[in-house]
Amino acid sequence: MQLSRRAFVAALGLSAAAAARPAPTPKSRLVLLGTAGGPTPKATRSAPAQAIVIGDRTYIVDCGNGVARQLVLAKIPLTSIRHVFLTHLHSDHAADYGTLLLLAWSDAFTTDVDTWGPPPLERVTQLFFEMSEPDLAVRERDEGRPHLPSLVHPHEVRDAGVVMHDDRVTVTAAIVEHPLIVAQSHVLGLVDQVVVGERENQTPDHRPQDEHQ
Repeated sequence: MQLSRRAFVAALGLSAAAAARPAPTPKSRLVLLGTAGGPTPKATRSAPAQAIVIGDRTYIVDCGNGVARQLVLAKIPLTSIRHVFLTHLHSDHAADYGTLLLLAWSDAFTTDVDTWGPPPLERVTQLFFEMSEPDLAVRERDEGRPHLPSLVHPHEVRDAGVVMHDDRVTVTAAIVEHPLIVAQSHVLGLVDQVVVGERENQTPDHRPQDEHQ
């Protein structure tokens, strides 16, 4: 079939308009992977963890025990994880921090991941990789996996304010008091909603730090 000159020019115009049209903003969804409290395992509830999924990227808030399996049950690919935020280093919120990274890597994970949390997050990350070195070395050699420690970039958050920003989310941290340690409440400003992680700061035992000063 031959196009007339007018039809051909019109078709070019439609193609140019389609190319110039911005891509639709991906919608976000919050998945509660675990809502139990305390360090001991519960029979009916999983340990604290949340996933914010925006398009093909997943942002994790807290890594309680079993977070990797909860992601699989929720049909969220482990390979989609791009950022991991830890509100504090109590075991119920951080027990599977390293394990999540290790299992995602074992599941064909090859992209960089930035992790964020209070000190000593860098040391915690380093020690986990040292502990896992026998497994890491075998999988690198036998399965051709990339070097996992080179993919993970821990960032220690010491002050309140904007923690990170990309084209889909802005994360702001507030420093709050939690029994015996200082924790962080993360506010995630998404493309279409706002999510607050670790809201216990609104209770008498976990409130903004400056209320005690």
